[in-house]
Amino acid sequence: MSKSVVDVLSHHMNCVARGDLPGIMENYSEASVLFSPDGVLKGKTLIEQFFTALTTSMMPSGTKLLPVRQDISGDTAFLMWQAESPTMHFHMGAETFVIRDGKILTHSFAAAIERKA
Repeated sequence: MSKSVVDVLSHHMNCVARGDLPGIMENYSEASVLFSPDGVLKGKTLIEQFFTALTTSMMPSGTKLLPVRQDISGDTAFLMWQAESPTMHFHMGAETFVIRDGKILTHSFAAAIERKA
């Protein structure tokens, strides 16, 4: 039995907050697509490169995440959040996920980010 949308989303956000790259990648498959400020990333290899950069330099373990909004309809979830890391202030982040068969099939990510002085 595959995990529910809520289960996958919760697992993903907890892993991002901990900087757990292997845990993050459990939620993706080779069919996954991530729409990011850097363009469209297809497959686990490119998505893992994105999250490696995110979890090592921008949002390392211990980053404070503040959920602002979460909506789920069927297999689609929308998140809004704010975050504070040692090097970055995330004024607002917005993500949309399409989750099927316990995996993130499609994911969009955008954030207003300011590097701390």
